[in-house]
Amino acid sequence: MVLDILGIIVVVLAAVIPPIAYMIWVRDLEVCQREPYSVVARAFIYGASYTVLLAILIETVIVSLLFSSGSPFADILWFFQDLSPEWRLVFLVTVVAPIVEETLKATGIFLVYDRLTEIENGIIYGVAVGLGFAATENILYLSDALIVGIEVFIVTAVARALSSTLLHASATGVVGYGFAKYRLGRMEGVDVHWLYYLLLAILMHAVFNFFAVFGILTGADGNFVGLLVSFLLATGAFMLLRSRIQELDRETCPPKAP
Repeated sequence: MVLDILGIIVVVLAAVIPPIAYMIWVRDLEVCQREPYSVVARAFIYGASYTVLLAILIETVIVSLLFSSGSPFADILWFFQDLSPEWRLVFLVTVVAPIVEETLKATGIFLVYDRLTEIENGIIYGVAVGLGFAATENILYLSDALIVGIEVFIVTAVARALSSTLLHASATGVVGYGFAKYRLGRMEGVDVHWLYYLLLAILMHAVFNFFAVFGILTGADGNFVGLLVSFLLATGAFMLLRSRIQELDRETCPPKAP
C-alpha cells in the first residue's frame, strides 16, 4: 500500500509538529540573550537531514557486514551470524544505533560551536539537533504505521511524541551541554572533556532502546514495563535539561535595575 497525498500530509504534520513545538519551548526558556530562531532552526534542519541519512547508510552497511551470509567477514564474525532474530534486534538497537546516531548527531554541535558562549546554549542547540533527527525518524515510522491502520498510527504518533522524540532531544542536549562546558572550560583553563558526555548520551540511548524492545524478550507483560521505563527515562531527562537551562540562565542573567 502506498500513501496518498492526504496520508503523506498527515504523517508529516504528526511527525514534525511535536519536535518543532518542543524546540520552541526549549529555546524560549532563556530569558536573557536568547538564541536566534534562525540558528536554532539550522541546527534542527541539520539533525533532520544529514544525520539521519548518514545514520541509515552506516547502519545498513553494519547490518550487511554483521548479519549477511554473503559478508566478506562472515567467517570472522560467526557469532553474529548465529544470533536469533530477536537478539540481532537487541544488539542493533542497544549497541549499533546508539553509537552511530549519537555520534552523528553530535557533529551538529560543531555548526554552532562559536555560539556556545553560555553553557545553556549547548543544551538548546543539542536539543534542536536531536529534535530534527527525531522529526525525520518519526516520518519513517509513522508512514509504516499509517499503512497498517489509523489506530496503529495514532498510538505510534502519541508514543513517539512522548518518548523517542524526547529521548533524541535529551541525549543530544547532554552532548551539547558537554561541548559548551568543554569550550568555556578551555577558555578558563579548566579541563572538561566533551567525550564523557557523548558516552553518557550513548548510554541513555542504549538503555532507552533496550527497554523499548524489552517485550520482545519477555512477552506482553515485559512490553508494558519496558515502554513505561522508556517513557519515564525520556521525559525525566528532558525535564531535567529544561530545569538546567533555566538555572543556568538565571545565574548569567544580570539583575533587573530597581
